[in-house]
Amino acid sequence: MTSSKENFLSIADFLKLAVEFEDDSAAFYRAMLKKNLAEPVKSLAELLEKQELAHAKILREYNVGKSQAYIQFPPDFKLSMPDKYEDELSVADLISLAIDREEHAEAMYNSAAASVSGDFKEFIKGLAVFEAEHAERLRSLRDYY
Repeated sequence: MTSSKENFLSIADFLKLAVEFEDDSAAFYRAMLKKNLAEPVKSLAELLEKQELAHAKILREYNVGKSQAYIQFPPDFKLSMPDKYEDELSVADLISLAIDREEHAEAMYNSAAASVSGDFKEFIKGLAVFEAEHAERLRSLRDYY
C-alpha cells in the first residue's frame, strides 16, 4: 500500500504507481473469472481485464520527456487499494470491490489531472473517464447477485 505522505510525486513516479494499479486491477478481474459468474458479469470481467492491461501499457509507454512537473495529492490519499480480495468473497462482494477499485482509480486520475496541465492532464483525464465508465457498467450488474 502506497500513500502520498509527502503529497508530491513526479510524473514518472506517478506513472509507475499507476501501472502497478492497472496491472493489479487486471489481476483482480482475472481472479474474478475463476468464480461461477453469470454470463454478463463474466463478459464484463473479461473486457475489464483487457482494458486494464491496455491502460497499463499506455501508461508504461507515456513519454514524460524532460518534464520536471510534480503532482500534488491530498494528505493521506492512497495510491493503491488497501483491501485485497479473498477467494471466499461472494460474487456480489467482488462486484462491490470492483466498483470501489474503479471509483478509486477515477479519483486517483482526477486528482492527478487537477495538479498538472497540458497533454498529460488530458491523458490522465481520459483515463479517469474510462474508470468511471467501468464503475457504471459494474453497477449495472448488481442485479445479477
